[in-house]
Amino acid sequence: MFNLKRSVMAFALASAPALAFSAEGVDLPNTLGMTAYGTSSAGYAQMVSIGNLLQNEYGVSLRILPGENDVSRMTPLKTDRVPVCACGIAAYYGAEGVLMFAGENWGPSRSG
Repeated sequence: MFNLKRSVMAFALASAPALAFSAEGVDLPNTLGMTAYGTSSAGYAQMVSIGNLLQNEYGVSLRILPGENDVSRMTPLKTDRVPVCACGIAAYYGAEGVLMFAGENWGPSRSG
């Protein structure tokens, strides 16, 4: 069973780049904003890499707003300052309104 899961995962990872290059008719804004982990994190470095790809392939500038905690990364998303958040498990917490997002100001989200 473990080998089957491993094989499926290897196939999915190997085919992902081919699927990414098959996108046609992509209509993106000139500048795209998003939040990410702090500037010294691997998550931030990944978003910089994605920004580089977007710039090279589509001419889109990626504006990354770093945040040091889940709330600081989710607040710009909640207030519609950015359409994307690279925020890990906080996306689930915010959508479901649990843990630090269980307050009346956050609550469950209709988006997602």
